[in-house]
Amino acid sequence: MKFSQHTTSAPIEPSLNVIGTWVTRLHQLHQQCSPRFARPETRQHMLLYLQANLKEAAATLQAYLN
Repeated sequence: MKFSQHTTSAPIEPSLNVIGTWVTRLHQLHQQCSPRFARPETRQHMLLYLQANLKEAAATLQAYLN
């Protein structure tokens, strides 16, 4: 017996509104973590690390959607 329905679900894509909140949430996370680091250089490196992770996640998502 063959089923006429697809067995895989449609991919879930984040909306532009959701993607737009990523940068805001990244900066909020940076502000929450900043007090754990005494030196401003270390805080700056943490922000760069978070931004790199966000950029990599966005690139991975874009490659997945294309």
